[in-house]
Amino acid sequence: MEQVTSVSSRLLTTKLVIGKWTGEAAVPKIARDAEKSNSAKSGTVKATARAFESPELTAVLQEMNSLYIWWRDVTSPWRDGGWRVLLGETAMEFLDEARERVGRIERDLVPAFLASYPQRLEEMKLGMGALYLQVRYPTPEDMRNRFTIRLSMEAVPDADMLKRFGEVFSANEIEAAREAERMQVQAAMEDVWTKLATPVEHLIDVLTRADMGQHKRWHDSIVTNIADAARTAAKLNFTGSKELVEVADAMLADLAVAKTSTLRDAPEVRADVKAKAEAIKARMAGFLPKPVEV
Repeated sequence: MEQVTSVSSRLLTTKLVIGKWTGEAAVPKIARDAEKSNSAKSGTVKATARAFESPELTAVLQEMNSLYIWWRDVTSPWRDGGWRVLLGETAMEFLDEARERVGRIERDLVPAFLASYPQRLEEMKLGMGALYLQVRYPTPEDMRNRFTIRLSMEAVPDADMLKRFGEVFSANEIEAAREAERMQVQAAMEDVWTKLATPVEHLIDVLTRADMGQHKRWHDSIVTNIADAARTAAKLNFTGSKELVEVADAMLADLAVAKTSTLRDAPEVRADVKAKAEAIKARMAGFLPKPVEV
């Protein structure tokens, strides 16, 4: 288990809220029919349908999903309410990447979709016939407000700062805040170790199945994901863990250098890499979250 000291002064929390329209639209007639057939009160049933598709909308949704996945990958969970945490020293790199991703969505993709939306509606009307009249599509004016991205960042207050307000906070309250901080950092570090372990475990699984003749599809991601995880974890080393640095370095030196084609075709190389992966996995065991007992 990671030994945690106060590191709040080095941390920043971040929250990402994305608003989007997925192409679903209200279908009031279906809702009314369902209420009538079930003797339900008016307004009880809400019906929606996947009633709109276009390459412009698909591009927006894919990029928004990519933004969210990236944001989760380069941060760790922190308390409740959707907040996550990163090291303050990596904030500029984080913000630069965020600005580039958000800018592409807001500057290029959303305007392209909005420009195409009226024409796409006309195409939907022609293709759907009478069914078009049953669907309640957002107006072009309303659609502009359906796509929003809000990225927030805040400093993490240090529990020791509460000592300055001794007349307001008791010693027990200050200690409780300090313990809560330790627990949050511990949970964040367990998430970082999980980021490291996941691609290593996947590599071991792939190599095991290959030895049994059960793995047929080889992708470079089994190796590149290990390198990505090692580099990401180094930027999320909230406690300055030497063990984490050593494991990440070992992943880069012993696993990430392997070639997928060689792993596929050379059993002796596969055995060597698998042994190294299992040794690295064993080094992580004490830092990973304990399984939840059911």
